[in-house]
Amino acid sequence: MQANKEEIFKEHVAQFLSSMRSVEDFYNVVITRSNWHKMEAEMGRKADDYDYFAQGHLSEYLSKYESNEEKDFYPDGLLWRQEKFSFIVDAFVQLIIKAQELGVNIPVPMFYDYCAAVSSLKGVEMAIEHIKKA
Repeated sequence: MQANKEEIFKEHVAQFLSSMRSVEDFYNVVITRSNWHKMEAEMGRKADDYDYFAQGHLSEYLSKYESNEEKDFYPDGLLWRQEKFSFIVDAFVQLIIKAQELGVNIPVPMFYDYCAAVSSLKGVEMAIEHIKKA
């Protein structure tokens, strides 16, 4: 019975990964950032310390904004990032809900990916708010 649940979940993972093709560049960013979460977790930091990781992304975004290196970075570029990271986070949430329904665990690397997606979204949202106030 559990093997069947695992197979069903694998199908949902395949659907999730297929949906990530539409945001492939952003999903690749999440995967790269996921490695940072894993490394930090191995040194004792919680991978789901979203504020810590979002602060790093905020710094990156503020640097890009201040240097004016990317045309249309604010607000269009940040809103575009917010949309893409929101899509990824929402897809992860649906996958996690499905895992809970089936009584299976998401693979550890996907947990790091999820944490990276959430902190990426939070970093973008923080940047938008920070720049609005400035």
